[in-house]
Amino acid sequence: LATGTGLVAIAGIAAALYYQRKVIMWPLVLTGLVFFLVPLLPSLLYKPKFTLFTYDYLDHRMFFPYAGLLLVCLALLLPVLPRLDVKRWAVYPALAIAACSFYLSGAYQNGIAYYQNATATNPKSGLAWLNYSRVLDMEKRYPETLETLNHLIELYPDSVSFQLRKAAVYIETKDFNSMMRECRQLISTHPTFAESYYYLAGYYNDIGQTDSAYNVITAAI
Repeated sequence: LATGTGLVAIAGIAAALYYQRKVIMWPLVLTGLVFFLVPLLPSLLYKPKFTLFTYDYLDHRMFFPYAGLLLVCLALLLPVLPRLDVKRWAVYPALAIAACSFYLSGAYQNGIAYYQNATATNPKSGLAWLNYSRVLDMEKRYPETLETLNHLIELYPDSVSFQLRKAAVYIETKDFNSMMRECRQLISTHPTFAESYYYLAGYYNDIGQTDSAYNVITAAI
């Protein structure tokens, strides 16, 4: 619904621009379009291998895009403003914007609710799922954290960092057998990735198996 409403609004603005194309201030319109598009480019140009550069959700980064849309709308209004009683009608959109801002300020009770919405609206955003797993981890909801990471790995099976994140969660839950399994699997598929060796060596050192820790570090070197 929100996406459809936004598309209708954009289509309406585009139609109004075409209708008033001979009288509007095009430099103002172009400035507004730059403000609108540039912050959105990371998501518009999304590629899985650029996961960490992709916005998880854009509502907290919308100041400049909204400012750009306001500039475009201002360019549309300037030709007709002389015929309007500005003082009388301007208060109504201002009140509507204020009411909308007040409503949205309480839309997310916590980080989990925020990223539930982020993953629902951007289901292929690696960063959204990764941050969701981090929030769950901070809340010590480990089964859900691992479930989220498993889903993330299904989306991006070649990402070493996501698999390593699972190993880190296993360390937190003291499931060292699972941690060792993850690290050994990573070493077999990505033998040059040093952090897998670090986790294994740290575990061996903690349990007093210094020779095994030494062997792992030597293999990493």
